[in-house]
Amino acid sequence: MNTIIKKFISYFSMGATLIFICSSIFIAVSFGTNFHISLRYVWGVLLTALLSTIVYIPLFASGKELSKYQMFAARLFYYVYVNAIVITTGWFLGWFDFSNNKTIFAVAILVLVIYAAEESLCYIQDQQTAQKLNNQIKKRRHTEASN
Repeated sequence: MNTIIKKFISYFSMGATLIFICSSIFIAVSFGTNFHISLRYVWGVLLTALLSTIVYIPLFASGKELSKYQMFAARLFYYVYVNAIVITTGWFLGWFDFSNNKTIFAVAILVLVIYAAEESLCYIQDQQTAQKLNNQIKKRRHTEASN
């Protein structure tokens, strides 16, 4: 249980940070650096990160082994799910103009960038964990061989 809480906090923090960074760049490019945002924006980002993390944990961080097909399907589902969350939250909070197709396309690209960054960071974390485990196994084998 403790591991799931750590993963939840890690993924939530990573998601919220990436959303803040990428959306800040998007807002600066689209509306200029003098554009002011409200507290609703902050709550919207936190809600988006929370809802994304709630689904991410059972899909990818449960420890259950998935086949290549299942992993592809899970990643595709998660990407569509995150897009739906962003578009729904954006609609409720008035983040973008739905009559402008370029804005919707830009938001979809932004979600893709955030998704790719998050997946890359998770991959790096998993690689580091695997490397630590391999090092521990090597140490244990070396210790056993010495005795």
